Amino acid sequence: IPLGALPAAIFGALALWMAGTPLSNSLPLTALLWWDGNLMSGLLFGPLIICWGGQWSKPLLPQRPLELTCLAFLTLTVMVVTSWPSIPYAPQLGIITTTFALVVWSALRFDVRVTTSIASAIMLTGIAGSAFELGPLKFLNSSEQWAALNVFAPFYVATSLALSSIVTSRNRSEQELRASERR
Repeated sequence: IPLGALPAAIFGALALWMAGTPLSNSLPLTALLWWDGNLMSGLLFGPLIICWGGQWSKPLLPQRPLELTCLAFLTLTVMVVTSWPSIPYAPQLGIITTTFALVVWSALRFDVRVTTSIASAIMLTGIAGSAFELGPLKFLNSSEQWAALNVFAPFYVATSLALSSIVTSRNRSEQELRASERR
């Protein structure tokens, strides 16, 4: 994703410069910010496209619909509470940890599609919250918020996808072993 986002950032910044559009500070900074935005988009939507675009042997609805409903409800609740403007700063740090616990829960109990959807929804809420000065990063200035998101997003995506992939692979191997023992 990082290298794939680079050409679009360079060409986009050059197109703005050649069109005579006033750049915020300089051409390299505009290209860097554009690349960063492309990278965040790739981290947010790339896993969703990859996970939901493939062919799946399992049906979309899991065997545990009540548990999935609880997970979705808790994720929505945490996202709303995190974005609430009047919550003091200290409890919001616990909310960040809670969001990661929800992703771990989805990785351990559901497939990659559910985990990717939960992680993407939480990341999108964090990005939108920072843009509108809501959420756990609202007490930071805009450059500190963006830096925090750039640390948070790759770690969050990589960890959730790695954990979910490992658990899915383990479950698949276990099912194949059980099937071979029955034969």
